[in-house]
This record gives sequence, C-alpha cells and structure tokens, in this order.
Amino acid sequence: MELAPAVPEKGTELLLKQLEELIAQNPDLGSIHNAFQAYCTNKYSLGSSASTVECGGKDDLGIDFYSWRDRSYVIGQCKVRAHDYLEANPSVPRVFGPSAVSDPRDALQYLLGESGAKANDRVRALYAHIQTDRNSDDFLLLFICWCTAD
Repeated sequence: MELAPAVPEKGTELLLKQLEELIAQNPDLGSIHNAFQAYCTNKYSLGSSASTVECGGKDDLGIDFYSWRDRSYVIGQCKVRAHDYLEANPSVPRVFGPSAVSDPRDALQYLLGESGAKANDRVRALYAHIQTDRNSDDFLLLFICWCTAD
C-alpha cells in the first residue's frame, strides 16, 4: 500500500517542528542530528531511575545512546537527514542502504563478544555491563535503530 504524498509530508513537517522546538529550548544541541538524538534518547530511555549515556562520536560502533537499569538495556542508533534535505523533500521516503542493518549488527556482535572492533570508552563500559548481566534469566537487550535517512 503506497502512502499519499501528504502523509509523509505532514510527518516530516511535525518532526522538523519538534526538533526545532528542542533546539530553541536547548541551543547547545545546535543541530538537527543532536536534537533528533535527544528526542530519541528521551523517548526510549528507561526513565529517571536508569543510567542513560550518550555514546556518539569516534568509535561509537553506531551506538548513539544507551539506557540501563538492573539487567535491562535499551541501545539506540539515530539517523536523520539534514534539515535542508528534509525541507526540500518532505514527501520523499528514503530507501535505506546496507548500513541501516550492518551498523546495528556490528554493534551487537561487539556487545556480545563476537567482534574485536575498536570501541570508545562509553561503548566499552556498556560491553562490560552486558557481559556481567547477559547470563541472568532476566537479562533484556533492545536495540532501536530509528532512521529518517539512508
């Protein structure tokens, strides 16, 4: 079923409005990508009693943030197109390239001890937590990849 162009156009309009409001509230965010990451982190973190860590940057293995409490983990990757692109193409859905699958796969392989990839300090800390908890019966790992770009 194909969407009418007005549907993704309205979604893009609402997304841009929300991200612009976040930047207005917190100018330190500075960019649409940072605002999108903050939006995703706020939406998917495990709440105020959890530890939530931003990991983005060099050697992040595609992990932008993680949130953990007890033995439950939510890991997020956030991809968003540039503001200018979204404004110019609000009704054009993007086809995801192979990195939409390979980045989370590579991160999960590292976190489960199946890869020797180089990771930053924050991702290595996540790895240590997961290695400690992963054999527990109540261990839960959820990887969210929220993309608006390829």
